[in-house]
Amino acid sequence: MIGVEGDRAGSGNRAVRRRGRWTANSLVVVINGMLAGIGGVFMVTTSVPVTVVAATAAVLLGGVIVSTHR
Repeated sequence: MIGVEGDRAGSGNRAVRRRGRWTANSLVVVINGMLAGIGGVFMVTTSVPVTVVAATAAVLLGGVIVSTHR
């Protein structure tokens, strides 16, 4: 049959994403990973200063991940 695959005009254009763009889901995954890591450090160490250092490292690492993915 002719035209079976392309019946809907423009349907393929919507699925095309530009590389380097962060979706909301991707950012939520990065932020949740940071929060889980920080919470895990606090649960293991129960030390506020160590948790602050881990939080700082997590924010820096998250920033590097987001900035290098552009």
